[in-house]
Amino acid sequence: MKPWEVARYLIDAKKDIDSMMYIDINLNKLPMPIREEYCNRIRDHFYINCCVVIDEYLKQNNIVNKGQNKDKTNWKLARPIIERIYHERDKNSAHIDESYVDNNYTSVQQIVLEMKQQLRTVKKECGNILPDRLTLDYVAHDKVLFRLLNGVDYAKEEELKKKKHIRYKEGFALEDSIGHAVKVLADIKQLRGLSKEQKGEFGVVVDAGINFLEGLQNRQDFAIKSNVAFESDIWVYFSKEDKDNYYELKRLGFLDNFDIPRIIKGFSNEFLNKLFVLSYCGVFDE
Repeated sequence: MKPWEVARYLIDAKKDIDSMMYIDINLNKLPMPIREEYCNRIRDHFYINCCVVIDEYLKQNNIVNKGQNKDKTNWKLARPIIERIYHERDKNSAHIDESYVDNNYTSVQQIVLEMKQQLRTVKKECGNILPDRLTLDYVAHDKVLFRLLNGVDYAKEEELKKKKHIRYKEGFALEDSIGHAVKVLADIKQLRGLSKEQKGEFGVVVDAGINFLEGLQNRQDFAIKSNVAFESDIWVYFSKEDKDNYYELKRLGFLDNFDIPRIIKGFSNEFLNKLFVLSYCGVFDE
């Protein structure tokens, strides 16, 4: 796999942490059965994605499987963390092993902190097969649970999109803007085995998302798909200034639950300018 293909799995693991963070701040709103089952699914997905990155690192660096000649990895202090990731994948996430013992975490926050440490280690130790500009921008958001807790079905989401985006129309037709129909790229796996010309037949669609946090997730997914399809090198990240501005506007009540601006008297043009900048939800690098 090329660097941006590997990046897809690292960012998928990052979004698993985003989901766990969202659960942590909404514990009292989620029924226990849903919370427990969802947490288990997220952790399974996280460890499988992490191991895809590590396996690719071992392969590209000609290192024998994790069980042999481990000294060649030079992981040193990181080795216990890497081995723990494999243990979770092999004994619990990808296979059912009777010898696996539950970790008995005392809080979701404890799980989040552990997962962040593990993903940070994977990114650092496997850095030579990942894009240099890749960043881990954590946002407390889960697409499914957010819609569940806020009562958003398809009709409600279409209503929100029309309210937020004045030129929005249901669905899309790429041929309207480029003169001919193209295939929509849903997953980079669709590109495997295709020539550069065949990849060029695809188009990548980016959805603004139901709020700014989802917008960032969607734009990062868009960047990865575009880089793999068209051999570009773009990335989107949430700068500290934009993140601080966003949470300040939320704290002051200027943005509602779906990040639609509220009309509140007394706000200066400075705040309106901050909101305008946030509408892009992320900084593009290319």
